[in-house]
Amino acid sequence: RLALAALSLSDAATKAKAARERSGRRAAAAKREQEQRELFARFANPLELLGSHEIDTLAKAEYELEGLSEEFHEKVRSALSVEAVNYEKFARLRQMLAIERSEVKARQKRSEEEERQRKEAEEAERRRQEIAAVQGKVKALLGEISASLPVASKTIAGVEVECSEFLVGGDSFNADELLAAADETEAALKRPAAALQALRDKLEAIEKALCAELPKYLGEEARELKVKFERAEARGTRMSLAVAKARARAKETEAKEERVKEQRQKIAKLEAKYDNDEPDDEDEEDDGEWQS
Repeated sequence: RLALAALSLSDAATKAKAARERSGRRAAAAKREQEQRELFARFANPLELLGSHEIDTLAKAEYELEGLSEEFHEKVRSALSVEAVNYEKFARLRQMLAIERSEVKARQKRSEEEERQRKEAEEAERRRQEIAAVQGKVKALLGEISASLPVASKTIAGVEVECSEFLVGGDSFNADELLAAADETEAALKRPAAALQALRDKLEAIEKALCAELPKYLGEEARELKVKFERAEARGTRMSLAVAKARARAKETEAKEERVKEQRQKIAKLEAKYDNDEPDDEDEEDDGEWQS
């Protein structure tokens, strides 16, 4: 009997729970029905119907759909077999509006994705053309440097030959010779100076243009040419330093020569004074004879 009583109580509890659930579902359904009727009433015309204008208003307010197409309205009329939607068809209309919203969002997403891909493709093409232009510019500059650098190096070598006596044996020059040789060397260095500056400008332009997207061989060629350029530039710099040192040495030599000249003049004056002050031997002999 206790087991039967427990089973009866369990069955009663199950039925009570099911009854509560049914009651809850009915209440929820009644609430949804009431909300739907209120929603319909908000947008229906005085004839309690939803025409195209009312459907557009409902779609905008509840489904964020701006300006439904005539195609959609025709689809509604065909699917619901009505010219204007009454309450009995309202739930179906709402389903169609929800589907339309999903489709609109999907179309918008596809459109945005297509636009993104289009922009990426345009940017990639723009970058490709930009890299191609930069590559062409770098190749042209490398060609110009390759052609001009040997000429500049040869000109510097010519200056070294022309001024070799000064550059090698300048220590034996006096001040005037040093200044003259320095002026001659400086004038000769002006010939390759402009070419070297032009080459430096081109190398700097290449360094600014080089990027990871360009072929590696361009950077390698640029570095090789830069090493050769720096060697040629260093030779010109050494000669310029020699000119500056020669001018400084000329000033020192000139000052030294001036001091030597002054010393010689002083010695000459002393010698002249000494000669003037020394007695005449013949005059002394004449005076001795007269006294005797």
